[in-house]
This record gives sequence, structure tokens and C-alpha cells, in this order.
Amino acid sequence: MTTRVNPALGDQQDEQAISLWNLHKSLTRLADELAQAARETDVRAGNDNRSGNEAPAPAVSPRDYFEALLRQRRARDRYFGSTLFGEPAWDIMLELMIARIDGREMRVSELALASYAPDMATRQYIDALAEAKLIDLYEDTVAQDDCFLTLSSEAARRMAELYRARSRG
Repeated sequence: MTTRVNPALGDQQDEQAISLWNLHKSLTRLADELAQAARETDVRAGNDNRSGNEAPAPAVSPRDYFEALLRQRRARDRYFGSTLFGEPAWDIMLELMIARIDGREMRVSELALASYAPDMATRQYIDALAEAKLIDLYEDTVAQDDCFLTLSSEAARRMAELYRARSRG
């Protein structure tokens, strides 16, 4: 930073120039610290923007968040199979959370198709989740052999907490 000194102002202008210079240095240091903290946060969140010029990643909607969790699970199944690493109960919870966000109902038969698990296994997990009061079952008056299911209010609350906790690390 270059300043022109007016001899008529003397020491007063020198003091102002020094104060401005110190303020400039402090602001530059603060901006660098903030940029470094933002990069570290991005790296911890998996958004490694090394150049620092990219705009920050937009906030992820709850639906996108739960859908991404489900896609990650399915990708893992494609590479390693679901025999050793299967989590049908978690898949069911994710599917039902997405349906809840979308405002749509799911039938047991529809969930069995979406979960990629055998019908009998899906039904066993549904029964276990219902017993744990994590899902609610409603009879379908049209299809007697099927029923609707939703996340319970308590399970939806916990899933919402999970979503909010993702940004706190």
C-alpha cells in the first residue's frame, strides 16, 4: 500500500496511513483464516474445493440427503453384495423417509420391490420395525393382502435429527 504524504498534514497523515495499513493487514489475515476454515470444513464434508474459487456447495435438501444415503447403500451392494453388508431395515427407513418427504404413501408390496430383499425378509423387517414402533402399518381397503406403511412420528423426528446432525459433523 503506497500513500502520498502531504507535508502540510505531517504526523497526522502518517498516523492515519499506518492505521489504515494495520487495518488492511488485519483484514487480509482474517480473510485468509476464514478461507482456510471454509476449506477445512469442505474437506471434512467431502467437498474438497482446493482452488478456493468455487462457490460453496449449496445446502442439501432433506430428500436429497436421504436419497444419497440410499444410493450409497445400493452402490455398496453392487460392489460387495448384500449378503454380508445388507441393511434391509435401514433401507426401509430411508425409503419411507423419502416417501414421507414426498407426501406419498407406500405399500408393503411396493417397498419389497424397492428394497431388493426377498418378500419374506422384507416382511420380517417390517414386522420388527413396527414392533419397535418405528413404522406404522395401515390396512389397504382395496387390496386386502397388502397394507400401507409410514414412518412413525418418532422415527421421522429421529431421521430429521440425523439430517440436522450431518452439518454439525
